[in-house]
This record gives sequence, structure tokens and C-alpha cells, in this order.
Amino acid sequence: MINKFNVDQIDYMLNFQEAKYHHLGWLWDAIDSLERNIGLPVSLINNFALKKEFFFNMLRKLILENKLKLARNNKILDDEISGVLSEFSLIFPISEES
Repeated sequence: MINKFNVDQIDYMLNFQEAKYHHLGWLWDAIDSLERNIGLPVSLINNFALKKEFFFNMLRKLILENKLKLARNNKILDDEISGVLSEFSLIFPISEES
């Protein structure tokens, strides 16, 4: 479903805006571009909850494959991935209107 990614999708996301040293907004925007240009098995348009799930699944995959690192205050977060993503999900908006 949306937690399985093919090589083209991963490459597209990483090359969307050269992921280094950007805030995570680039990843959110890349999802829209990915859907328009490469395609996804399900539409994320007007489905914030599904897009959010896709975002966190992609983020987890990129971190696990050491293709992306998260930092806070110019310090790389080396904590367990689950903890970092859990903390981040708590401050993530619950809807587009938030």
C-alpha cells in the first residue's frame, strides 16, 4: 500500500530539492510532485491523513536507509528513529487547517 516504495519513488523524493540542509517542508511538497509526475497507488489529493501517513512512512524509510538525517538546532538527532518520529508526530498538525 503506501508503506511500500519503489526505487523511482525514492530517487524522485531525494532529488526533488536535494534533501540536504532543508526543513522537512520539501518532503511534504515532494509528495504532491511525486503524485503528479510519477504516480502513487492511491491518491493523496484532499486526503491529509493519508498524505501524513505517507510522509512519515517515507521519512522513516529515508532515515533507515541513511539517506536523510534529522537535526534540531544544528545538531544531528541520533536517538532511536521511532522516538524521534513519535516526538515529531506529536507536534505535526492534525489537519490541513491546523
